[in-house]
Amino acid sequence: MLKMLVALTNCAVICLLSSTAVAQEFFGGTDLDYWNDGLKPMAKPRIVEPTETPKATNLAAQTPVPGGSVIRQMDSKPFDWKNYEDPKSDVFWDEGGDYIPPRPFRVVAAEPTSENVAKLLQWMQKKMSLTKNLETTLKRQGGSSEQKLLPSKDISVEKAVAVSWKQMQIVYFYQSTCPHCQKSTPVVAELRRLGAQVIPVQLDWKTSQPLVDGSVKYDSALASAHPITGTPTWVISYRGVTEEIQGETSPEAIASRFSSSPSR
Repeated sequence: MLKMLVALTNCAVICLLSSTAVAQEFFGGTDLDYWNDGLKPMAKPRIVEPTETPKATNLAAQTPVPGGSVIRQMDSKPFDWKNYEDPKSDVFWDEGGDYIPPRPFRVVAAEPTSENVAKLLQWMQKKMSLTKNLETTLKRQGGSSEQKLLPSKDISVEKAVAVSWKQMQIVYFYQSTCPHCQKSTPVVAELRRLGAQVIPVQLDWKTSQPLVDGSVKYDSALASAHPITGTPTWVISYRGVTEEIQGETSPEAIASRFSSSPSR
């Protein structure tokens, strides 16, 4: 019996020593007073402050413009109308892309001043003139009808569904007192609903209230850039083709004129 008691005592001592070793290994053996033997308490953790504040990164400047084209990459640079005066410029033939309107139209939409609209019309007219001159040159050289750059006028309305309205830009000249313009006001609303970019220009702004929201005043600068002989007048640009239509029209009629325009 005595031997058994001695053995149990030895086992208890061994277990106690083992527990102490484990505790010392687990707690590091120095900072924690786990046996209440007078060791100093563990110090509070030290917070390390950053040596310098990370510099902010301009992600917008590093993010490529959707589409990846050279013209779209130019959007990150300051806009200058002079770049749209020279046909040899990289951006002169900008027709937008990925359902993004050409930059001149976006500039006018953001700042619809008569000066900007006048420069926009000059750019559109120059492109239209150069396109027609090229078509005439091709005809003189015996080019076939398949080489025509301007759209055909006899396309059926059934093919109008091929038009991508978000790639169409329209400058619409009107007078509030003109009955044909009054009838065309719902057409403007429908064109906008379809996705076309419409910039309305009011000729009689001095005497009448505008018929269309966002109308630009037809002042001397606009009159010099684009003389108007009758209203309504529609200057329409679509996929490299620019045309002018006078009188009442409809989305179906416009689509039928442009549904065969070459895609860029």
